[in-house]
Amino acid sequence: MDWSDDSLGTIYEGILDDEGSPKCPDECYKHQDQAASADTSGCKGKPLDMSLWPSEKPGEGAIGTGGDWGQRVENSTLMMVLLHEIGHGFGLPEMYVAENKPAGYPANVMDESFTLTDGDGWLLRSVLENIKSRYNF
Repeated sequence: MDWSDDSLGTIYEGILDDEGSPKCPDECYKHQDQAASADTSGCKGKPLDMSLWPSEKPGEGAIGTGGDWGQRVENSTLMMVLLHEIGHGFGLPEMYVAENKPAGYPANVMDESFTLTDGDGWLLRSVLENIKSRYNF
Protein backbone atom coordinates (compact mmCIF):
# COMPACT_ATOMS: atom_id res chain seq x y z
CA MET A 1 0.00 0.00 0.00
CA ASP A 2 1.13 3.52 -0.71
CA TRP A 3 0.91 5.09 2.73
CA SER A 4 3.30 7.73 4.02
CA ASP A 5 2.72 7.71 7.78
CA ASP A 6 1.71 5.45 10.66
CA SER A 7 -1.54 7.23 11.55
CA LEU A 8 -3.49 4.01 10.98
CA GLY A 9 -1.05 1.86 12.91
CA THR A 10 0.48 -1.27 11.42
CA ILE A 11 -0.99 -2.22 8.04
CA TYR A 12 -0.78 -5.91 7.19
CA GLU A 13 -0.88 -7.14 3.59
CA GLY A 14 -1.01 -10.57 2.00
CA ILE A 15 -2.37 -12.49 5.01
CA LEU A 16 -5.53 -14.40 4.05
CA ASP A 17 -7.96 -16.64 5.90
CA ASP A 18 -9.05 -20.07 4.63
CA GLU A 19 -11.67 -18.44 2.39
CA GLY A 20 -9.17 -16.00 0.84
CA SER A 21 -10.31 -12.89 2.72
CA PRO A 22 -7.64 -10.49 4.06
CA LYS A 23 -6.99 -10.62 7.80
CA CYS A 24 -4.48 -9.52 10.39
CA PRO A 25 -1.98 -11.95 11.95
CA ASP A 26 -3.59 -14.39 14.40
CA GLU A 27 -1.31 -13.19 17.20
CA CYS A 28 -2.94 -9.74 16.95
CA TYR A 29 -6.52 -10.87 17.62
CA LYS A 30 -7.35 -10.18 21.26
CA HIS A 31 -10.35 -12.51 21.02
CA GLN A 32 -8.76 -15.25 18.88
CA ASP A 33 -11.07 -18.28 18.81
CA GLN A 34 -13.54 -16.21 20.88
CA ALA A 35 -11.18 -16.24 23.88
CA ALA A 36 -11.88 -13.70 26.61
CA SER A 37 -8.35 -12.37 26.21
CA ALA A 38 -5.93 -14.27 23.96
CA ASP A 39 -2.13 -13.97 24.17
CA THR A 40 -1.21 -11.06 21.88
CA SER A 41 2.43 -10.71 22.99
CA GLY A 42 3.61 -11.76 19.51
CA CYS A 43 1.76 -8.91 17.78
CA LYS A 44 4.09 -6.28 16.26
CA GLY A 45 1.38 -3.59 16.36
CA LYS A 46 -1.55 -2.98 18.68
CA PRO A 47 -3.82 -5.99 19.26
CA LEU A 48 -7.23 -5.85 17.61
CA ASP A 49 -10.36 -5.91 19.71
CA MET A 50 -12.73 -6.41 16.79
CA SER A 51 -12.69 -7.71 13.27
CA LEU A 52 -15.20 -7.68 10.45
CA TRP A 53 -15.28 -10.09 7.57
CA PRO A 54 -17.66 -11.49 4.97
CA SER A 55 -17.87 -15.25 4.91
CA GLU A 56 -19.44 -18.05 2.90
CA LYS A 57 -20.70 -19.67 6.12
CA PRO A 58 -20.58 -17.45 9.23
CA GLY A 59 -22.13 -20.01 11.55
CA GLU A 60 -24.34 -23.07 11.66
CA GLY A 61 -27.76 -21.90 10.48
CA ALA A 62 -26.79 -18.22 10.83
CA ILE A 63 -26.54 -15.42 8.29
CA GLY A 64 -24.49 -13.37 10.74
CA THR A 65 -22.68 -13.80 14.03
CA GLY A 66 -21.10 -11.22 16.27
CA GLY A 67 -19.79 -10.40 19.68
CA ASP A 68 -16.92 -8.58 21.35
CA TRP A 69 -14.54 -10.54 19.10
CA GLY A 70 -15.93 -9.08 15.86
CA GLN A 71 -18.56 -9.69 13.23
CA ARG A 72 -18.95 -12.26 10.51
CA VAL A 73 -21.64 -11.84 7.84
CA GLU A 74 -22.69 -14.08 4.98
CA ASN A 75 -21.62 -12.59 1.64
CA SER A 76 -24.98 -12.92 -0.06
CA THR A 77 -27.33 -11.52 2.58
CA LEU A 78 -28.61 -8.05 3.17
CA MET A 79 -26.07 -5.73 4.67
CA MET A 80 -28.58 -4.75 7.37
CA VAL A 81 -27.37 -7.87 9.13
CA LEU A 82 -23.94 -6.24 9.11
CA LEU A 83 -25.22 -3.20 11.00
CA HIS A 84 -26.95 -5.45 13.53
CA GLU A 85 -23.82 -7.53 14.13
CA ILE A 86 -21.60 -4.43 14.44
CA GLY A 87 -24.01 -3.31 17.14
CA HIS A 88 -23.10 -6.45 19.09
CA GLY A 89 -19.43 -5.47 18.74
CA PHE A 90 -20.30 -2.25 20.54
CA GLY A 91 -22.00 -4.26 23.26
CA LEU A 92 -25.58 -3.68 22.15
CA PRO A 93 -28.11 -6.38 23.09
CA GLU A 94 -30.72 -8.16 20.98
CA MET A 95 -33.64 -5.74 21.20
CA TYR A 96 -36.13 -8.18 19.70
CA VAL A 97 -35.88 -10.14 22.97
CA ALA A 98 -38.68 -8.83 25.20
CA GLU A 99 -36.64 -8.56 28.43
CA ASN A 100 -34.00 -6.40 26.66
CA LYS A 101 -36.42 -3.84 25.21
CA PRO A 102 -38.25 -1.34 27.42
CA ALA A 103 -41.93 -0.78 26.63
CA GLY A 104 -42.37 1.87 23.97
CA TYR A 105 -38.70 1.85 22.90
CA PRO A 106 -38.41 2.98 19.25
CA ALA A 107 -37.53 0.71 16.36
CA ASN A 108 -33.81 0.14 15.82
CA VAL A 109 -31.44 -2.16 13.92
CA MET A 110 -30.85 -4.20 17.06
CA ASP A 111 -34.58 -4.97 16.86
CA GLU A 112 -35.92 -5.47 13.34
CA SER A 113 -35.61 -2.04 11.73
CA PHE A 114 -34.13 -1.76 8.25
CA THR A 115 -32.89 1.79 8.86
CA LEU A 116 -30.85 3.50 11.56
CA THR A 117 -33.03 5.43 14.00
CA ASP A 118 -32.65 7.60 17.08
CA GLY A 119 -33.14 4.40 19.07
CA ASP A 120 -29.82 3.08 17.73
CA GLY A 121 -28.08 6.30 18.72
CA TRP A 122 -29.50 6.09 22.23
CA LEU A 123 -28.31 2.49 22.56
CA LEU A 124 -24.79 3.35 21.41
CA ARG A 125 -24.65 6.42 23.64
CA SER A 126 -25.63 4.32 26.65
CA VAL A 127 -22.90 1.79 25.93
CA LEU A 128 -20.25 4.49 25.38
CA GLU A 129 -21.20 6.23 28.62
CA ASN A 130 -20.68 2.96 30.48
CA ILE A 131 -17.34 1.98 28.90
CA LYS A 132 -15.69 5.35 28.14
CA SER A 133 -13.82 5.35 31.45
CA ARG A 134 -12.02 2.13 30.41
CA TYR A 135 -10.36 3.79 27.40
CA ASN A 136 -8.31 6.88 26.54
CA PHE A 137 -10.78 8.87 24.44
